[in-house]
Amino acid sequence: MRTLSRNTSVSDSPTRRLLTTIEAANLINVRPDRIRQWVHRGILAPAARYRGRGNLYLEIDVLVAEKTMRRPR
Repeated sequence: MRTLSRNTSVSDSPTRRLLTTIEAANLINVRPDRIRQWVHRGILAPAARYRGRGNLYLEIDVLVAEKTMRRPR
């Protein structure tokens, strides 16, 4: 896992865009705790750390996790 500062230049494409936990939660209309649960359960993995404190997630990974978890059972 990489450690990045928030000012790191990353493409705006969904496959490369990095999101904080709050940004990821807002993207898919869930609470940040849900993102943390998915990480704990192995459904979503952080792509990097933000200044050593918070996780950063690839936007595409968040969208795939959301689609996986909302699939009818």
